[in-house]
Amino acid sequence: MMKKSENKYTYGAENMYFCLTKYCSYMIISIPIKPYLKDFLINMYGQEPIPASKKNFIGIILEPMLNKPPADYVPVSYHPDPNRILVKLIRNNKEKEMRKNPLYYFYISTDDEINFQHYVVKFFNQTFICYSDAAVDISIEHDIKKHDLKDIFDNFCQKYSISSDNATYEMLKKKYYRYKCSIKHVNNRLLINC
Repeated sequence: MMKKSENKYTYGAENMYFCLTKYCSYMIISIPIKPYLKDFLINMYGQEPIPASKKNFIGIILEPMLNKPPADYVPVSYHPDPNRILVKLIRNNKEKEMRKNPLYYFYISTDDEINFQHYVVKFFNQTFICYSDAAVDISIEHDIKKHDLKDIFDNFCQKYSISSDNATYEMLKKKYYRYKCSIKHVNNRLLINC
């Protein structure tokens, strides 16, 4: 259903929303994601819908995944859901925020939804590992004998507004130790090759 108000056309559907004005066009889409990743992205980029542009991580990874919907595409309904994130695809006529026009290219296949989540997991892991390693290094540098990983992980979750229900200590500890084991394995291989 198309509505016109003050030189602005809006269209609302179950899983998307778009707006047309003289200066702006955008589409809001919903993508499945794990709750701790949703908390992380909202902290990084602001409230939902998170704007995707060619200047931020979300837009950079999403743009190649955007396609025209297939002929048999039926919009899927969404409601506020901890397992889905709303993303605002922006195309500004002056700044050309997205190269693909979101009014035509707003469909993301199931495989690309999985790929999107995979890229966000990598981004989260890199941020988490860098934060944790820096905190451990600082505690060693200041001669703090026992650097408590639980405190470091709690501080990380507080900094990025991640609920303890969504990211447990055990999950973060497992990520951190897997990283440490992979680094140890790489270092051992380098020593063997020398």
